[in-house]
Amino acid sequence: MFVIDALARLVALSAGLVATGRRNELAVVWLGTVVAIAGSADPATRARLSEAVRRSTDDRDSGGFDQLAAELIDPPDLVAVLA
Repeated sequence: MFVIDALARLVALSAGLVATGRRNELAVVWLGTVVAIAGSADPATRARLSEAVRRSTDDRDSGGFDQLAAELIDPPDLVAVLA
């Protein structure tokens, strides 16, 4: 269920970012969500994703996703893909 919930949050959050002119945050949100899904067996990782979503929606701060995405080694260039 975690993966389905994470993907649902990703879609909803992405739509909200685009609607509010924050499209430049899409790549880090997507990469951070990938890290959380990959580490979903760890309750701490799940909690970090929940906090990242809360910060992004309530505080308009993508820092939680930045921290998750920073754990990727050789991440794809999603900025180009999502442009």
